[in-house]
Amino acid sequence: SLKRVLPFSPRCGHFESNRWFCSVGENDERAAKKRYMMAVAYKGTEYKGVQLHPSVVTIQGEIHNAIRKLDWITEIHHENPAQVSWDQCSRTDKGVHALFNLISCKMRLFGDNSVETLNKELPDDIKILDIFPVSRGLQVRKYCYHRAYEYLLPTRILKPSIRHPKYNEKAKDWKFTEEDVKKINELCRLYVGTRKYHNYTKKLRYSSGAAQRLIKEFYIEEVLVIEGVEFAKFRIEGQSFLYHQIRKMIGLLSSMYRDGAPMEVIPAVDKANYGNWLVPLAPGPFLMLVDLDLAQYNQKIRKTGGRSVYSRNYRSKMMDFRNSVLYPFLAKIEKEENLSETFEHESLMQMDYDYFLAPYIRNEAIPPPHESLQYIAKELRE
Repeated sequence: SLKRVLPFSPRCGHFESNRWFCSVGENDERAAKKRYMMAVAYKGTEYKGVQLHPSVVTIQGEIHNAIRKLDWITEIHHENPAQVSWDQCSRTDKGVHALFNLISCKMRLFGDNSVETLNKELPDDIKILDIFPVSRGLQVRKYCYHRAYEYLLPTRILKPSIRHPKYNEKAKDWKFTEEDVKKINELCRLYVGTRKYHNYTKKLRYSSGAAQRLIKEFYIEEVLVIEGVEFAKFRIEGQSFLYHQIRKMIGLLSSMYRDGAPMEVIPAVDKANYGNWLVPLAPGPFLMLVDLDLAQYNQKIRKTGGRSVYSRNYRSKMMDFRNSVLYPFLAKIEKEENLSETFEHESLMQMDYDYFLAPYIRNEAIPPPHESLQYIAKELRE
């Protein structure tokens, strides 16, 4: 004979009108989770990037531990982060800072003042700007059209080097001026638009579609002095960036300007099949994510009645974090560790322009640059 099997009865519910209803208290670990978005600023020096990884310290990892302490996720979910469904708008690499990034996960918030409560559990170099509920299925990174970064370059790096054709004339009593800003911005404009960036990252071929990237803006926004150190603040805005791309853009531009190299170097690097190991890599601590273009996300979310997100709403908190945490730190490490001098000796002085210029000039059938540089390949000077 067959045994009758009764419908499954969850311990937390009751049966009514042929349906089971779950009734749990707000502190019960079986309570339903919602997806929440967190606007966050952080100093990335002590972290191996933003994404959660079990074997290293990351931004998401610190937040993951903090929300467990607050009982916003269960111990089971803490041990199995995939069940929390972590997501981020922009992935930042090891050591990169952010004034504004968006991170989301599924959790349960209890009580008021969730931002203040969470910040108390986090290190001083991570600051939550806001927390708000969002739709479960809407991933903000898919609707972020542009990302903006800033790079603070110590201006001493840009002083004319011994390789500059007019070194004796320009290096004496050199100061960084508005004329320097104007000339550097002319070089920056060569990057605006869609180009190949295979030589600005690792393990990427010229033929790869992933090498093609769009740069919307690239220029020196201002020159500022922080605790006695002068910086040129670059703003770089693009659709997405490759690993090391921005640091190598800054590195090559710095090398070209201080050496008086011709503008043809940039298209020559674009056309070279290989050579990424030769392009100088600027120091990582001076790079920070500063803004996200969320116009497409906001347009999408408004249709569902959700909340639009604008970085300007957090500007006061962002500037406070920048001025009290990031800027003093950048000046301190430059003075104590002299990163610009290390960059100069270990990277800038190793740049081999011949490698890129010689084949470019031959293949493009163009004459050598007008200003004859002492290090351009011999066959180009003859």
